[in-house]
Amino acid sequence: MGWIKSFISLALMLAFVGVGLVLVLSNPQLVSLDVVVWSSTEYPLGLLLAAALFVGCLLGMFGNSLWVWQLKRQRNRLQKQLDGAVKRFDQLQ
Repeated sequence: MGWIKSFISLALMLAFVGVGLVLVLSNPQLVSLDVVVWSSTEYPLGLLLAAALFVGCLLGMFGNSLWVWQLKRQRNRLQKQLDGAVKRFDQLQ
């Protein structure tokens, strides 16, 4: 089972790298990024799109990790409650 998870993770990572390469190669136009108080020099549009994709993936993985961590904490707390209830039930018998 572990090798399947590793294979899927590797395939997804390679897919993201492939999408990033396609974006960089197919969008060579130079654009500048203008934020409210800051303006960057000109970069290829594909590079900015790939950077945005990478940052978005990282933020998604971080958010998902926090959610999974919270669910595991809740599961452990409920498991302790269940173990205590089973122990009390066994003492009653």
